[in-house]
Amino acid sequence: MIPLDIVGLKHIVLLSIWIDYLWEQYLCARQYQKSVVVVEQPIILKSAMTKKAYDKARTYMLKRKRFTFVKDFVHVITSSIIIVYEILPMSWAHVASFTHLDETLRNSIWYLAFTTCLSILYLPLTIYEVFVIEYRRGDEFLAWHKLKTFIWSQIILMIISSALVMVIQRGDEVLIQLWITLCVIIFLVGTLYPLLAPSKFRQLTRLPEGSLRTKIFNLASDLHFPLKEIFIEERFKRPSCQIIYFYGDSITKNIVLCDQLIAKDEGDGCSDEEILALVAYEFSHWYYNQAFKYVVALEVNLTFYFGAFYFLFKNPQIYQTFGFVEERPILVGVYVVLKYAMGFYSTILSFLFLQVSRYFIKQNDRFVTRMGKGEELVRALVRLEKMNSAFPVYDWLYSAWHHDKPGLIERIANIRNDDFKFE
Repeated sequence: MIPLDIVGLKHIVLLSIWIDYLWEQYLCARQYQKSVVVVEQPIILKSAMTKKAYDKARTYMLKRKRFTFVKDFVHVITSSIIIVYEILPMSWAHVASFTHLDETLRNSIWYLAFTTCLSILYLPLTIYEVFVIEYRRGDEFLAWHKLKTFIWSQIILMIISSALVMVIQRGDEVLIQLWITLCVIIFLVGTLYPLLAPSKFRQLTRLPEGSLRTKIFNLASDLHFPLKEIFIEERFKRPSCQIIYFYGDSITKNIVLCDQLIAKDEGDGCSDEEILALVAYEFSHWYYNQAFKYVVALEVNLTFYFGAFYFLFKNPQIYQTFGFVEERPILVGVYVVLKYAMGFYSTILSFLFLQVSRYFIKQNDRFVTRMGKGEELVRALVRLEKMNSAFPVYDWLYSAWHHDKPGLIERIANIRNDDFKFE
């Protein structure tokens, strides 16, 4: 391993944590300022959002960001204290005294106790978030939901952590095998999921004969898309996943439209041309083979992340930096590397991965625009915004670091500025 100065390495870890913190506060400050300035809703969104809904979303955004400033400050101070005063070896010493217990069990007990203590430390912030910020949004069971989530997450993490300790105990070869296994799983899920027809587990009806059906089949024929059938999926609540998707093998594919897209007597839904623009948007995923490219990007991201973790985890200086001189508890090492040593590195990887997704979205929008359906896509996106109660105005830099797709206003600007014709 590369010899590193322990004191210098500790300063590097602290510096990376604070750089990551300060950068995040800068981004949040930009978004907060954006929310303060944009008092009136943009003209393009007036048909999608009432003034009352816009003001409510804007107020919530401002409260949420003010709370985030305080919460992030408490977290970075806590992390700094843990590193400077070597809290981790002190907490491990209490668990390490249980020598009669298996190493895996001791690691799991430490993790449960340490994370629970942190949760108790952050309890005032959690109470304020639940009963002041979120509760006013109308969720009467939010506190109970948060408690259940915490309990279940602790149970699941205990199981995962125990399994992780047992895997690492088996040696480097098993750790590398774990990485290979994860890569294979991601590849299989990413490439086979569209072939497994998830819609078979949902209530589908065949799209009736008519102009919309004819137009979709004509569009598929123009693009040589292997369309077999078109279905409508009935949803009784606001859709939580894609409103249009397709599935099937390379020879035959089926398209599924959410029933909320279909125009109804009360005026809801999209017109045929707007639906056609959304269908063209979905066709662009297939046209550019984005599903496979996304899987490749995910594999590359995992490889870089796993490589950095492996190098740091196997470096004894990392343990010494956090106060472990003789012992090298496995789960503590995993926690230290993922939580502190790789924090800034993870932020950079996450940002780069988001850019891949955002590039695909821009590519899809440009595809529809070049087909001459840009304005129809804009109208459809505005209609779909009615399903989203979140604040719709974002600072461009904040959005670039936090969202996997550009904001609606940014997307509309890109669509209307792209005057290329489909080739």
